[in-house]
Amino acid sequence: MSSTPPRAAAPRVPVAVLVPAALALAAGLWSLTGPPVWRDEAATVSAAARSLPETVHLLRHVDAVHGLYYALAHVVVALGGTGIVALRLPSVVAGVLAAAGTGALGRALGGPRAGLYGGSLLALMPVLSRYSQEARPYALTMAAAVGATLLLVRALRRPTPGAFAVYGLSVAVLAYLNLFAVLVPAAHGVAVLLCRGPFARWCLAVVPGLALVAPLGWLASRQSAQVGWITRPDAGDVGMLAVQLFGDLGAATPAWLGVAPLVAALAVVGAVRSPLRAAAARAAAGSSAAGLLVRVAVPWLLLPPVALLALSWAAHPVYVFRYVL
Repeated sequence: MSSTPPRAAAPRVPVAVLVPAALALAAGLWSLTGPPVWRDEAATVSAAARSLPETVHLLRHVDAVHGLYYALAHVVVALGGTGIVALRLPSVVAGVLAAAGTGALGRALGGPRAGLYGGSLLALMPVLSRYSQEARPYALTMAAAVGATLLLVRALRRPTPGAFAVYGLSVAVLAYLNLFAVLVPAAHGVAVLLCRGPFARWCLAVVPGLALVAPLGWLASRQSAQVGWITRPDAGDVGMLAVQLFGDLGAATPAWLGVAPLVAALAVVGAVRSPLRAAAARAAAGSSAAGLLVRVAVPWLLLPPVALLALSWAAHPVYVFRYVL
């Protein structure tokens, strides 16, 4: 009498990933056709409707920084046409990936609760649903930034050449989606130093990745007139940044303060409690994760907008909130 060996159980998706993904999907699809098409989305429709040679000609003169996104838009048009729903769907998917990735990142750094709460908060933030319903690259940039950070954490924990090579490639993809996103790997460098990680290996990974972006940087510098409309930020912009960094859009009224105060309070509580819980749970194994979440998250949160503000004051105005998502 033969017995059939039991099937291996299918890998379960962690709740910290699944719940934020479901929430972000619902928020992204809710009234997807409601927001009217605005100027920048019209530029996406125009670029996606051109032939590839026409698009290349366009990028030589304007919008070079959006070349990778326009290439994706061409694929979307080939599959689903030029309707605004089809063109907005990649942003919806990117919003789902950003929320799910945040859940996975929080789980890896601070434990399941940190992942669940962090990913769910991002999924419910107005800033995510706003850019998840726009046919522009900003939601994709958010997803790519989360993905690059996940790959960095993986490389820090298993510092193999392959892990750092994949991370370096992710940095290049991130920058091709948003050139200002080169500030994210700068924040990663600070995190590596704070975590006392292999900084030399990190440099060997990130420098080739950024070298791949050098041609885009050169071409974008020749098209700098496109951001000539941006004015120098003032104190009001700095105050609004404090609201926007915590997920709001700055549309709150005196009768409704928006979600920023709540998110800020929860972020502080989570940043303090989750690493302590994770450290206590892992102490028996001889591994302490206390503070790791803070060392990775705080530079990522603060360095890109502060650097862009400083550049806008010291050299040329380039600060716009959607550029530092």
